[in-house]
Amino acid sequence: GNQTLKKGDLIAADEMYGKAVDILAGRGASDGHSVSGSADEDQLLATCLSNRAQCVLHMAEGKGILGDGRPFASQFQDPKHFGWFKKQALEQAEDCAVKACNLHVDEKSLYRLGLARMHLTLLEEGE
Repeated sequence: GNQTLKKGDLIAADEMYGKAVDILAGRGASDGHSVSGSADEDQLLATCLSNRAQCVLHMAEGKGILGDGRPFASQFQDPKHFGWFKKQALEQAEDCAVKACNLHVDEKSLYRLGLARMHLTLLEEGE
């Protein structure tokens, strides 16, 4: 997912991070840890969640490209639709960052959590 994220293909990167999270956490796992529960796998899961949060934050900012090369934000004809998407994306980024911090807190995860919460607050305040 990291190389795909760097290329700006955010949808594909998000799908890759999502698959990695599903594999490491197991579908429907509710305890927040990796399937094995090992510290190494928990840290890897935290990294995948944190990277997914960053990817979704980029989406919320309208960055990146679509599969056909058009700018990511161009898929939203109506600014209201992008506003709805942005709110959902920020909530998803916050959720991923919280889960990452609960598993293995680091600077990147904390930053991404703070950024998601800041943007959500600004959105709610109408800025």
